[in-house]
Amino acid sequence: MWYKSFGWQENPFSIKTNTNLIGVNERKKELINYILSGDICFLNGPTGVGKSSMLRLVRKELKRHKVIYIDAAGVDDNFSITKHLQKFTPIWHKIAGKRFPPNSVILLDESQECDEELVKALKLHWDHENIKSIVITQINPNLNGFSESFRARVGNRIVKLNKISKSNAYDLVKYRTKNKNPFDSSAIAAIAEYANYIPRQILETCEVVCAKLYKKKTSEINAFDVEDVLKEFKKKEEPQTNSFSLRKPKEEEETIETNHISIRLSPMEKNIIDSLRGKQKTAQDLADSLKTTEGSVGKQLSKLMKKNIIKITDHERPKKYGMI
Repeated sequence: MWYKSFGWQENPFSIKTNTNLIGVNERKKELINYILSGDICFLNGPTGVGKSSMLRLVRKELKRHKVIYIDAAGVDDNFSITKHLQKFTPIWHKIAGKRFPPNSVILLDESQECDEELVKALKLHWDHENIKSIVITQINPNLNGFSESFRARVGNRIVKLNKISKSNAYDLVKYRTKNKNPFDSSAIAAIAEYANYIPRQILETCEVVCAKLYKKKTSEINAFDVEDVLKEFKKKEEPQTNSFSLRKPKEEEETIETNHISIRLSPMEKNIIDSLRGKQKTAQDLADSLKTTEGSVGKQLSKLMKKNIIKITDHERPKKYGMI
């Protein structure tokens, strides 16, 4: 593999959820303070800035709380937040007549996928102090899918994750590569600028550059090397927005025959189906094998269930999915 040529045992630029975040200490403190205060708060930011990783970091640090992660994109119509909470209630609390776990914190990822009933139930449980705190996260800064009363409970408790600074971009690359960093300062600057200072895109760009250059056995990668590799990804005309992606252009949709009906599938949906053939997997299993996030997989699983192609084969958390 290309990464072994640089002395790494695995891909140091993996974009899987990672709690080793750079430059977010103040945002982390802000978020944890809201949780400890028993608030409902909103973690917002564009794709790739580390929202899911921040949730995972918070979960790791709140040791005296029962932190419950819910991926709204993977929740089916039969999901009950009441029953879900009760699964985490310690036996001694049940003996004492208490129905819900103490100090429970709900981390709701991909919250734009929530239905009205789940939003209502979360608000009621928080109002009745069955839930201490709720953190909702999504890309869109507008909580249009939430009721006015829920938005009022959020108020101005919004924690925003944005692009990282130039110095944080250097720290990110150096941290991931440890003492085997092949990039000089000019290369990191060029990569960060090209990636618009979005952490995930910086990592993706580093991977692309290294994967292209490893055969040359370059001892040090500079800005000219980076430019040579990335020029094939640059668009011929000025982009319409400031965003960019190193991913391939959108592939043509494929189709699958089910019950004599032809159903269109996106490339991601097809990859999920291929991974589930003859197997049962969790959303995290699929995310790991497809090298993407659990949230992204959850969205696709929800779509595939609506198309009656896959189903939940095991409702115990974490849920398992399989083919119908």
